[in-house]
Amino acid sequence: EEEEQEAGEAQHPAAAAAAPAGVLVDHVPFFNGHWPGARSDWAGDVGIRFIVETPCVITALGRHTTDGQLSDGATVILWDADSQQAIVTVEVGPNSPVESHYAYTALPERLPLEVGKEYRLTQRCKARMTDSWFDGYASAEEVAALAAGRYARFLGGCCRNAPGGFPNRLDGERRRAGMVNFKVAREGLEVVAVTREELAHTLARVAASEEGASPEAVDAYLGVLARLLALLVDELAAPVLAVVAPEADITSLLRLEKVKGPPGMEQSEGPGTVFSRRFAGDVAEFAHRYRGALDEYGAPMEAALVVSNREGEVIAAPARLTRAGVSESNGEGCLGAAELAALLPRGMAFARSPAGHVTAFLAAEVRQGRALRLEDGPR
Repeated sequence: EEEEQEAGEAQHPAAAAAAPAGVLVDHVPFFNGHWPGARSDWAGDVGIRFIVETPCVITALGRHTTDGQLSDGATVILWDADSQQAIVTVEVGPNSPVESHYAYTALPERLPLEVGKEYRLTQRCKARMTDSWFDGYASAEEVAALAAGRYARFLGGCCRNAPGGFPNRLDGERRRAGMVNFKVAREGLEVVAVTREELAHTLARVAASEEGASPEAVDAYLGVLARLLALLVDELAAPVLAVVAPEADITSLLRLEKVKGPPGMEQSEGPGTVFSRRFAGDVAEFAHRYRGALDEYGAPMEAALVVSNREGEVIAAPARLTRAGVSESNGEGCLGAAELAALLPRGMAFARSPAGHVTAFLAAEVRQGRALRLEDGPR
């Protein structure tokens, strides 16, 4: 079996062409709340202050919208509070993509932020501008619930009484939450080596946390995970990407595009489950046939196996997975294992590389910047 595996790996054309390092994980808006604006009578640079708490990158700057849209463009500027210099400037306006209550303009490249450093983010306001902005105060409870505090600590408001310079005036703790916004993410993951026993313990903890109200649901979840891991670690000799999560989360957050699988799989009755007799053979067949791109952990990016966490129902296999509501014309293609886990509120993704390394991306762990790799190595 080892000789067969080595031969299969040597023939895989994408084995040495993984996706570039630095995949974004836990990519989120800093503010996730809705603070409607009522002010539009002031001219100058107005915005917020924050201190970075953990290594991260900014990918876009944004503004709060009025009823989901903007009437006019406005300049949004990120400032270095120490040097009092502008770091990056963008225009956010009617043509900027809107997500939730915010319109964003993507930065030309990711911008790393320095831990412990204060930054200021402002919008250049004009008197009687069409789009009003929030000038009130958020409560401590709102900030705790609706700001990504794992990345940065929101301090409050800042401004300058005339446009065109550093916003040196501090004007209120927790003031202007959500007036301006930014998208932030971790870049890359720490991959921690674990034994099978350690991984099993972590999976049991996660299953209990996600399904704690029902011991039967926890047991069912762990049964699905045990079957998948047995397949990935002991039975296969080809790269695989498997996603396990509640079906409601999968269908609401991901767009699944089924791709052509083995003839037998297409002709079978229904999608089946991970416990069905044909499951391992069908997965092995399409995994060995795969010749597309791999993510940086060696998982196929265009042939994912998608499974519900309780019943083990195969929702799609193989399938291309992209974000729901985001078209590929926006420059975003198929999601890799780390990106999928970061997107899901619950569940996980597993990557088996052509070399046989199995890495687990638990949604809760990925948000803390970690992935778990079985140290047993290839079999």
